[in-house]
Amino acid sequence: MQLGTTIGPNLDFVEGETGDVDFVEPALNARDCPVDGFDAAGFRTKLDDAGLDCTVHLPHFPPLATAVPEIDAGMREYQERAVAKAATLDAAVGVVHGAVGVHDDSHREAFVEQAAWLAETCRDHGIDLAVENMGYKADGFALDEVAAIAREADASVCFDVGHAYREGGQAAVESFLDEHGDLVRHLHVHDVGPRGTDHAPVGTGTVDFEPVMAWAADRDVTVAVELLVDDYAFQRDSVRRLRAIAPT
Repeated sequence: MQLGTTIGPNLDFVEGETGDVDFVEPALNARDCPVDGFDAAGFRTKLDDAGLDCTVHLPHFPPLATAVPEIDAGMREYQERAVAKAATLDAAVGVVHGAVGVHDDSHREAFVEQAAWLAETCRDHGIDLAVENMGYKADGFALDEVAAIAREADASVCFDVGHAYREGGQAAVESFLDEHGDLVRHLHVHDVGPRGTDHAPVGTGTVDFEPVMAWAADRDVTVAVELLVDDYAFQRDSVRRLRAIAPT
C-alpha cells in the first residue's frame, strides 16, 4: 500500500513539504490542469526531486461516453492525449469517472466500449485504468454496476470511500471491499460529515476507516486522500491518521 494525496491544480505542492506522502495525483482536465498545456516532463523532474510516485485523474468532462459516435470518437482523441501525458509522468494509475449523462442500455453499452478502449490504451502505456464509483450522484453508476462494468471493460476500480458511504453507508463501504476487492487498484479517501458533506478531512466525519485500512494494508494499492481544500496541512494530517490506524 502507498499513501498519497490528490493535488488538483496545485502542482507546486511537490516543491514543498512532501515527507508524509508516497505519491501525488494531479487532475488532467480543463479546469485544473489543461492537458495540452501541461509540461509533464518538467513535472516528472519535480516528482523525481521530491522522491514521489504518481497517479493521475484523467479528464472527467465531457463524459467518457455519450452514445453519440462522433462525440465519443472525439473523446478518445482527448483521452489519448491525456494518457500520453500520464505516461510521461510514469503514472501507475489513471482514474476516470464512472458516469454518463443518461442511464439507459445504449449509454451503458457506450460507456463499457469506451472504458474498454481506454483500459487497453492505458495498458499500452503501463498504466492501470481505474473506474471511479460515482453512484451518489444522478449521473453515476451504482456501486454494483461499477464492479460489473469494470469487469466487462477489463479495467480496475478506483474505490472512492466517501462516495460509497454517501451511497449506502458504512455497510456499502465494507461490503464492496469484501465482494469486489479484487477489482480495486486505487482508492480515494475522504470523510463524510453528519449532514452528508463530503471530501472532509479524515477524522472529522462519520466514516469508519479502520476496516478500509485493514483491507488495504497488505495489498498492492494506492490510497489517495482527496479533500476539497487548498491548505495541504489537512491532507498531511489525514495521511498521518490513516497510517496510524493501518495494521503494521
